[in-house]
Amino acid sequence: MGSEAQFFPWQEFIKEHSERPFLIDETATISYAEFDRRVCHIMEALDALKQPQKARIALAAENQLDYIVLLWAIWQKGLLALPLNTRLPAKEILANMERVQCDILITDNPHNFKSNKAVYAFVDFLRYSGHVESQGNDLPLAQLASIVFTSGSSGQAKAAVHSLGNHYYSALGANMNMPLDSRDRWLLTLPLYHVGGLATIFRTMLAGSALVFPKASLDLAGNIRQFGISHVSMVATQLHRCLRQPDGERILGGMKAILLGGSAIPDALIHQSVAAKLPIHTSYGSTESASQAAATAPGADMSELRTAGRPLPYRELRIDGGGQICLRGHTLFKGYWQENRIVDARDESGWFATGDSGFLDDTGNLVVTGRIDNMFISGGENIQPAEIERALCRLEKVATALVLPVDDEEFGQRPLAFVRLDNNALPESEALRKALREVLPGYKIPLAILPWPEERETGSIKVDRLYFRQLAAAWSAKA
Repeated sequence: MGSEAQFFPWQEFIKEHSERPFLIDETATISYAEFDRRVCHIMEALDALKQPQKARIALAAENQLDYIVLLWAIWQKGLLALPLNTRLPAKEILANMERVQCDILITDNPHNFKSNKAVYAFVDFLRYSGHVESQGNDLPLAQLASIVFTSGSSGQAKAAVHSLGNHYYSALGANMNMPLDSRDRWLLTLPLYHVGGLATIFRTMLAGSALVFPKASLDLAGNIRQFGISHVSMVATQLHRCLRQPDGERILGGMKAILLGGSAIPDALIHQSVAAKLPIHTSYGSTESASQAAATAPGADMSELRTAGRPLPYRELRIDGGGQICLRGHTLFKGYWQENRIVDARDESGWFATGDSGFLDDTGNLVVTGRIDNMFISGGENIQPAEIERALCRLEKVATALVLPVDDEEFGQRPLAFVRLDNNALPESEALRKALREVLPGYKIPLAILPWPEERETGSIKVDRLYFRQLAAAWSAKA
């Protein structure tokens, strides 16, 4: 599997890993051979749809073993998968399908969709028999594989198109930094409509290891313990919750790798993890880069873990003249789907401008400073919310922070912060603002620091900024 591979050698791969476990949940363990057999059955079911060549098939279903079987069957048929966010209302799911001219939907809840599109029940594809021979083919890496909608920090989400090669090289490079072997188990903590969820399929598959679906009745630490998990992706809030459990350090300390992503990671949490010798990796990635673009290596020290690490193999990274992070390489997506075609988002040298700002420190590690489109101006000064969020997360007991602008008559806009403390107490706004004055100039001190809303879960990979903008506007109107 060299850097110039043209195909995913599926047939050889299945022979090599045949009886090893691949997909595991609380009710079943599916070997690589059984996975291949199930894929072949679903390929027959897809044939019955009589879909046009290179059709796009939308999937709106919760994470489950056969979701991955269906995905692989779609790719074996040379079709393009459109994994959709199941949290969206049916109307928005159909609108996203319309944006990419997709007329076939396979879903857990077909009765929710009243449409002229072809809507099929997920269970209708899961009727297996024991008489189908393996039909799995080697897959060309140039083949288009998925359309993943970016979460977008503002405005309408974009439809990013990836090839099989994008996913393949993303996993290959990530595994070179965080090695897996056939005895390892990766816990699937991200939804399969997220590019990070898709990435775990390829990471485990390339290593001949197992992908585990968590048991709903257990928390994250309980799943790690019950299934003997060696690798997991999580955000800072999830790590914090695991460590608060009486045996949290022991459970996490027995793992091989904990990949941290998402928003700023509190210094106290990194200190605790380093002191406990937890195998944590900080990282930077995006939908367009097919998940990770950079990550810290095993055994990184405190100073490294405050960064996003270095570019992984098969990626290139540079900072342009405006301080924007730019990417190119084998993992970079093919472009955005617009008006029934793929629009290339790269410049003439193949670089993609991410919209994220950052810099490389003296050791070559990437420091991400925020989103360019989140920056605002207060009294003529540029303010990047991520800088204030990082400062807040370095204060004692602060677990999560988010900063947004609110309108101000004198300054145009001022920063407003939402904070969750690690003991879930209400933040003392003035005390936190006083602490910030020791590390930030006055114009960057939030106008107020509000408690994190109880109804908003902080375990997702990205925060819903639109929701918090609405809260900030409501607070500003009353202030």
